[in-house]
Amino acid sequence: MLIARNSSAQLIKASKADKTGSYTCPGCEGPVILKKGTRMIAHFAHANKSTCSSFSEGETEEHLKGKTALYQAFKQEEVKVEIEAQLQDLNQRPDVLAIYQGEEFAIEFQCSPITVSEIVRRTQGYQKSGRKVIWLAGSRLANTHRLTSLQRAMIFDIAPGVFAFLHYDVWTGEIRCYRKFDPLVYEIMPSAVSVLTNERSTCWCSDISASSNKPDKDKALTYLNWKRQIRDKRHRAFFQLVYEGQIRLDLLPVVIFTRLETDWLISTPAVEWKLRIYQLITTKSRFTVITERQLRATIDKWIEMRLIVYFTVPNILSDTVMSPIVSFLDQLTESGILVQIQKYKWRQRS
Repeated sequence: MLIARNSSAQLIKASKADKTGSYTCPGCEGPVILKKGTRMIAHFAHANKSTCSSFSEGETEEHLKGKTALYQAFKQEEVKVEIEAQLQDLNQRPDVLAIYQGEEFAIEFQCSPITVSEIVRRTQGYQKSGRKVIWLAGSRLANTHRLTSLQRAMIFDIAPGVFAFLHYDVWTGEIRCYRKFDPLVYEIMPSAVSVLTNERSTCWCSDISASSNKPDKDKALTYLNWKRQIRDKRHRAFFQLVYEGQIRLDLLPVVIFTRLETDWLISTPAVEWKLRIYQLITTKSRFTVITERQLRATIDKWIEMRLIVYFTVPNILSDTVMSPIVSFLDQLTESGILVQIQKYKWRQRS
């Protein structure tokens, strides 16, 4: 922790504290020790083994350095900010609390692995209190080629259908914003305030290029046939659909094998949920109008039956559940299978 209470019960930063003083934890009120040396940034640690719910033990240098740098960056940009603010109504303490344009932002800089359920608990706590929450991942949690469950739990939406995952590199001072997830592609945020305003940098980073969504049907079929041969449990439901519907894989439309930028939201294999929707649509009369509301009701039933499973992403709008579904319908429209007659209304092409 970077702040503690001195013998006068006043909050004091570790950088300004004296080793001769006595200090207590602002959360559990237990005694803490000032650690002030040359190897790590000045900080306090509990004197005894603690179960303090406000501060975790064993903070890394990256975490201590990162939240200090974020605090200073916001302060330099004249944002009202507090480090390790105690939120009495929640019994939670974000690394940084920023107040910008009348809104409170709880900013969590997560450097060590934690459970998805803990991310959900903290996120929902901030949301219920009317605060926005922004998670930034440290280097240990960001260096992957594919999204992990923990990374998904940190994603938030900055606009309808637009999502972001943030990585703060304390060693370079860069805040990297990932808006493309397959593969992970980032841009560098121009300032700390841009985290709150979602201001975009002028271009995507040039050292990572986004992959093409152009489908390779032959490659997809080879992959699926291999999955069938090894009796892959994850694709068992898909092959059951194929068997029951007496479907030839090579006759399926290519859009079922086409990757969407929002595929990352759904845990169920993309070919499976897309095939379910394709079957749902093509078994209806060509004159039947398909609406977004009807599809939402069907998707909700499928979710209850676990025919389609979404990843846990607590920091996005609930309406986002339809984002990949609508994107797939747009692809079916572009490929000539559907006709869009109004916004969020489709029918099969005659």
